Amino acid sequence: MPHRIYKYQAHGYAFSSVEELLDSLGGSGFINMTRRPLSDSLLELGVSQRFIDEVIAPVMRVNYGQNVSIPAFALSLWLVPRTTCGRWKEGTNMCVRDY
Repeated sequence: MPHRIYKYQAHGYAFSSVEELLDSLGGSGFINMTRRPLSDSLLELGVSQRFIDEVIAPVMRVNYGQNVSIPAFALSLWLVPRTTCGRWKEGTNMCVRDY
C-alpha cells in the first residue's frame, strides 16, 4: 500500500474523494474499516472479547482517549508491529514505516 501512495504523490495524481483514495489503496476493505468499529473488526479477526476488554480498550483509553467503538481504520496502523523502520526522513529523527 505505501508504495502506491508515493507513486500517486510523485505523479501528482489527485482523488475526488477520500473513498476513491482508500479504494485505490486497499479496495473495499479499507472503506469498510472506516464504517466499522474497531471492536467488530478485531472480533472478526479472532481476537477474543476478553482481550479487547482487558488489553485493547485500556490502551485505547489511556493512549488515545478513545474507546473501541472508534472506526477500525483510524487505528489500524497501531496494530502493525513497530519493530523496524522502513526509512528515516532526511534531516529528522522521524521513521517512515513501509507497511
